[in-house]
Amino acid sequence: MKKLENISDWRESENDSRFFIDSSRNDLAEFLRKKNFVFIERTIQATIPLKSSADFKKFCRLPLEISELNERICEIAKKSFSQDVRFFDSVPPVMNEKILENFLSEMKTCYVCRVKNEIAGFIEVVESEEKTEGIIRLAAVDEKFRLSGAALSLYAGVANLWREKNFRKLTGRISTKNIPVINLYATLGANFSRPQDVYIN
Repeated sequence: MKKLENISDWRESENDSRFFIDSSRNDLAEFLRKKNFVFIERTIQATIPLKSSADFKKFCRLPLEISELNERICEIAKKSFSQDVRFFDSVPPVMNEKILENFLSEMKTCYVCRVKNEIAGFIEVVESEEKTEGIIRLAAVDEKFRLSGAALSLYAGVANLWREKNFRKLTGRISTKNIPVINLYATLGANFSRPQDVYIN
């Protein structure tokens, strides 16, 4: 999925079927609608400041492990990302498993937590170029473990770990429809900014 910055960039990208734009760019939104693109959803950036005063440890009920990609992680991803627009390629929106598989294939390692020895969820975090920010690239928790606090424990554990690595913040991009994840980030002290709109043809 590409970001469309200006109408003049269209020629280089006109064969693409998926774009995102800054939500304030009404000119680009109107341009895409005239090209038969459909608005799918709005996303926002959630930023957790990794302050020394933040007590992430109180939420860390489950220990973190480092894991390589495996069948269990792929299983959780396929179940969890069925509504994630990053993996849509058509209207009406339907997940394209090939896009997800390509995304997963780029994963080197991730953090996981377990409930009764079963992987409950995972987070992949990559460093920003400035090495001051941890960027959550992929994260998912099996639905059957979400009410157990596995998601909050997983995110809090990663926030605590990256603070120990002297990173200043942890960021992720989330759908404005995903209220449970917004609430999770808010519990960890996140602020929200940089709304973007997703369009698909």
